[in-house]
Amino acid sequence: MKLLDLYETNTDMALHIFKVDNREEFEIFLREITRLLHNYLAAAKTLIDHTRKLCQDEYKGTEFEAEYNEKINELFVNSPISKFIQDLRNYSLHRNLPITGATLSFNRDSGMSHSINLTKKSLMDWDNWTRKSLDYLSKQDDQIGLPQMIKEYTSLVMEFQEWFQEKQYEYHSDSIAELEDLQEEYRELYEEVRRK
Repeated sequence: MKLLDLYETNTDMALHIFKVDNREEFEIFLREITRLLHNYLAAAKTLIDHTRKLCQDEYKGTEFEAEYNEKINELFVNSPISKFIQDLRNYSLHRNLPITGATLSFNRDSGMSHSINLTKKSLMDWDNWTRKSLDYLSKQDDQIGLPQMIKEYTSLVMEFQEWFQEKQYEYHSDSIAELEDLQEEYRELYEEVRRK
């Protein structure tokens, strides 16, 4: 996001990269964006897998597991952006890294704008998009704004992670309180030994 935001907010940088004689620099910039997008997509799937495994290992058959599944359904199962991110990860791994592009435009009323995008047309020739992903794609412009897409999905993930952490603290509150008591007892004993 830092690199995407830098490009979108720094007109001098955008103009510099777009210069004809900076073509190699421009290509390096887009390759870096593509690399970072690939890492983001891989990390998204890794987080899903690790969280699911943690829930299965620690909470199978508990009330917490049922709440977890409800929250997953609420935030992710019916979410077009969530399915699109998962499918885009599969597209990236099994087909091709998505084509990223940079735009630079000027409007008399709004001034200069610049953004990094995915090209919808290059994505649409893949046959393995799920229905939810196709729903998402059908509502997008020809150039899909990468920063907006990432912010939208990351917002869902952050909402879930905050909920998940709160629920874990609730579920393990007795154990956490016991641990805190033991840590305080250890600190007291340590200070007593240190004074001797």
